Amino acid sequence: MIIGPPQRLNYVQFGISMLNGVAIKRVETFKYLGIVLDSNICWSSHIDNLFNKVSSRIGILEPIMPCLTLPSAQTVYKSTIQPLFDCCGVVWDTCSETSSLRLQRLQNRAGRVILLTDNCNPSASVRVKLNWSTLQQRRKYNKAIFTYKCLNNQLEGLDTNYLRHSEIHSYKTRNKDKFVLPKPRTEHETRF
Repeated sequence: MIIGPPQRLNYVQFGISMLNGVAIKRVETFKYLGIVLDSNICWSSHIDNLFNKVSSRIGILEPIMPCLTLPSAQTVYKSTIQPLFDCCGVVWDTCSETSSLRLQRLQNRAGRVILLTDNCNPSASVRVKLNWSTLQQRRKYNKAIFTYKCLNNQLEGLDTNYLRHSEIHSYKTRNKDKFVLPKPRTEHETRF
């Protein structure tokens, strides 16, 4: 898969790439570690996949809800549905507002199923009753935790040179404590 903005991908000539004598097929999407990557990194394929998974689990939860108490229903939600929303949210949080709203509506539906209410009940009151935050707030919270762990070297397997303070100068200025991310390679070599 070649990744880039659609404007640039339209001008790239694609030939047949070979690896150890085997032709490599060009794909538009690729699932890796639970995230569906697409060539434009717009996350719509991942959101569609996530939406389908969560919808099916809510569909399984609906018929058994009358048999569950509220605490046990919340436990079922937190163990089967919420991890899907949280999985790699730090990575795909840059999804479009439309995609984010689509997932939020799904969480609202899950809350209404758990409380056995209809669509007339406002989603904000459902979240208050269940003590839930919005999915956007959860992703921001998880980003903050991830950033804290990066800055304090608490993540296993993360290169400690990845996120570092700038070493432009030693003077006390406003920019002294800014972080520098490594510059990505943008050139590519095509072999046909």
